[in-house]
Amino acid sequence: MKTAVPLLLATATAVLAQGPLTPPGGPAPTMKSLDQIEARTAIPKSPAVPIAGPHYTISQPGSYYLTGNVEVATGNGINITASNVTLDLNGFALISKTANQTAGNAVDIAANLRSIEIKNGRITGGTVRTYTGPKYWQATFAGPGWTRGIQDVDASPAHGVLLSHLTVEQCGEYGIDLDGSSVLLHVTALNNGNVGIYAKNGDLTNATAASNGGGGIFAQFGSVTNAVVFNNGNTGISAGYGSVTNASASYNGNHGMDVYQGCVTNGNAYGNGNIGINATDGSVTNSRATGNFKSGIYLNAGVAAHCVASGNSTDPATADREISVAASGQRDACVPASE
Repeated sequence: MKTAVPLLLATATAVLAQGPLTPPGGPAPTMKSLDQIEARTAIPKSPAVPIAGPHYTISQPGSYYLTGNVEVATGNGINITASNVTLDLNGFALISKTANQTAGNAVDIAANLRSIEIKNGRITGGTVRTYTGPKYWQATFAGPGWTRGIQDVDASPAHGVLLSHLTVEQCGEYGIDLDGSSVLLHVTALNNGNVGIYAKNGDLTNATAASNGGGGIFAQFGSVTNAVVFNNGNTGISAGYGSVTNASASYNGNHGMDVYQGCVTNGNAYGNGNIGINATDGSVTNSRATGNFKSGIYLNAGVAAHCVASGNSTDPATADREISVAASGQRDACVPASE
């Protein structure tokens, strides 16, 4: 009976036998390629001594990223001449080191491009703001810096531009200057010599524009949502035919907010040098205007509903006007109702 054990083992071994140990075909790769690990193109940081720009020209579609700060002595920082491009500043900065205020643009976008994304970093020049009067918005701007932080071509602008998580500061003219269709998310413009953010056909969300020499935000055919603007030399937010929602405008040199056939909803305007909220053939809803120099809310063929205005027209030489109505303007359930 003991001889049965080896027989059973032999039988089990025969049943479990496998096929050939060498599979057909050659060996498969076991490691990722460099393109699979980092499918982007690195833009090198600037040399120790800044050189004349452009520092880099993006001429092919793809994804690009900075590996360090870029400093340029004169001219543009980065030129984009191809569509379908993503530029990730990667937490670094484009810095102008010129002594000339007309140095070029930090990012220059060529004509007629499509689908451009710029994100995650800082653009800074050297333009300095100097106060010239007692008002917050009274200042001059001088010194070196980029002419504009980001610019497309006015006559043939890029379309489908996406800007996100950017700060643009101390440029001699505009911080951001875009004429084509654009979307701006979490963008800040500070201490630029003229307009902070000019996005003619842009939709802006979570934007801040402060202490710019001209207007804070200009979005003629777009929308502005969740914005804060203050201490700008001209109008805080100009939305034209667009909309302003959940925005605060304070201590700007002209109007706090200005719409033409547009609308302001949940706006708060205070301490501005002219009118808090100015609506021409537009609407103002659930908004508040206090302590503005001339009028709280001015309606020229516009409509206001459920608004509050108080303490406006602090200048003794100006007639006190809280909610002023011209032409065929209307106000409904606004406080106060007296004129």
